[in-house]
Amino acid sequence: MANINTSQNNSNQLVLLSTRLRFSSHIQPIKQEAIDRLVEQAIFISSKDKLTNREIIQTLKSVFKKTIISDKETRDSLKRLIDRERVVEEKNSYRLDANANEEISKLSGDAQSQFSSVFKDLFDEQEYFDPFVSCICSIFFKLGEAYVRLILGKQDKEKFLGLPEINSCVHITSKKHKIDASVLKVAVNKFFEESHPNYNSIKWNLAQNYYIALTLGLDPHGQSLSKDIFEDTIFILDTNVLIQALEPLAPDYDSFQILLKACERLSAKIGVCNISVEELQDTIHHYEVLIKQVENEIPDQTSKKVEDVFFQVYLQKKEDMKFEEIFGHFKNPTELLFFNKISLVNDGWFNTNSESEETKRLAIEVQKQFELYSSRKKRIKQSIHDALILQWVAKERENSKVWLVTKDRSLPTIEVKQEKNPIAITLDALIQWISPIASEYLSMDDLSSVFADALKRQLLPNESFFKLEDFKVMAELELDCKQLPDEDVENCIKYIKKNVPFLDPSKAEDREKIGHLISTFFASPSRKYKQEIDSLKRSHKEKDEQIANLNQDKLRQQTFTLVTIGITIFLIIGVFISYLLWPSGKQFTLLDKINQLLPTHTYYTMIYFTVFGLMLGKKRLGAIGLWPKNFRT
Repeated sequence: MANINTSQNNSNQLVLLSTRLRFSSHIQPIKQEAIDRLVEQAIFISSKDKLTNREIIQTLKSVFKKTIISDKETRDSLKRLIDRERVVEEKNSYRLDANANEEISKLSGDAQSQFSSVFKDLFDEQEYFDPFVSCICSIFFKLGEAYVRLILGKQDKEKFLGLPEINSCVHITSKKHKIDASVLKVAVNKFFEESHPNYNSIKWNLAQNYYIALTLGLDPHGQSLSKDIFEDTIFILDTNVLIQALEPLAPDYDSFQILLKACERLSAKIGVCNISVEELQDTIHHYEVLIKQVENEIPDQTSKKVEDVFFQVYLQKKEDMKFEEIFGHFKNPTELLFFNKISLVNDGWFNTNSESEETKRLAIEVQKQFELYSSRKKRIKQSIHDALILQWVAKERENSKVWLVTKDRSLPTIEVKQEKNPIAITLDALIQWISPIASEYLSMDDLSSVFADALKRQLLPNESFFKLEDFKVMAELELDCKQLPDEDVENCIKYIKKNVPFLDPSKAEDREKIGHLISTFFASPSRKYKQEIDSLKRSHKEKDEQIANLNQDKLRQQTFTLVTIGITIFLIIGVFISYLLWPSGKQFTLLDKINQLLPTHTYYTMIYFTVFGLMLGKKRLGAIGLWPKNFRT
């Protein structure tokens, strides 16, 4: 890589993992094409001119940390590549054909250039290159493994909830390479937060390549990479995904559109249960009350960082619509469901089983797993909804292929008695699963963008984001945070979430504890000093604005006086010119005399007001609105 010193192993790893795998699923089965692409790249990154069958397997193992293709699969792939004139055999060793080598060289060169640009944006020192590559590769390896195991029903629920954990990966990498962990942590967090196309492309390529490779290793029959697996599959949307499907301003709306397009091409169906539509109505009512309650507790700059879809929709629409109209399309979603080709499932089974012992048991398990993952409490009504949906999907699986699609990362870990395999799949995992199979119908740039956005919310720590509920405690304690510095309010919220995440502000004893914590936080001498500085800065700014307005008014009055004098002089000179040049003789009519004077007065007017305007200057002309603001000096 140009201008960056790297170890050979990390360099090879980077070339192979950051180069996008391109599929043409109409040519051959995706599993075969994936193996062929990986074999080609293994030969390309080798320091040798040629590789044996065994060396190809070992090269891939060194990158992916496990054997991903068998000896037979490698031999079969090499035969296909030789037939297509992509690989040349020489005495039981194999090298790339010149054209194939040139093609892969260009792709890997572009990928390396892209990675180099991102690295230079994140770091000032080259010594962090190897640790950074190791760290993000570790994260994407764990993420890919979690996805594959979830899809194949082989996941460990504790691992799925906790993986990948950025802070843990940063700590391990920093210790191994003996570097400053804080520098690496800031860079890795920025890497996942950033939405620039270069960043998105790298994240997508790494995730896709790890996912494909680990699928080959964990699913030797390649069933999860087959189109047939999706035929007649029904994807039932959880309420949190239904919201994304119905609101164009929602962050995962584009993810749903990709899913919709892929399902249409792959003969899969999308549905939603009637209890989820009912839960949506309850959710809307909850947020309508909550928004009114906490809106004045959120500083303007902080409001942009609140993740709740309904709050962001409210912020964008509140100037043009009445409050009660903003969420109207959610309250009667039948038309939108039909438009998005989402079928509505009405089943009396939900009413019959809403109070069963199994539903209650499962609802408690749902709450437990949600708290374990998010450090938040899920309301009992929501937990019962999730327990019912999970049981219903398990029941339907007796006769058909059904999945629950959710944004709740804890639901795939819930086990239902009659079904051993996972019931739920997260939206980001489903996009990862479906993308290589439907690649010919989808835009890779769109995929990389929506996947990177979903990944950011899945991987970054919960304290990196704000929820509307976080500000409820401020409202309960009747604090006025709107005018406080946004940084202080945000740090206070993070402080509460870190120290007392499970306290309930609606309870008097918990509210008292939280109030004491907030008082302690804002009583910090350094914070008081900062607030005083901010207050003085705001006061100084206001005074500067007042002085500027007074000076502008004075300049405007002076300019109007000068303009009045100037117009008076203009008229006097004009009369004098007319007197001197007035034509004599009875042969001229009054109209003839005026026409003879008109050119002279036209030139006089142009010259006079040009000179007069220059004398006034841009500032004076601007003061009376005769000069654009952007061009004043």
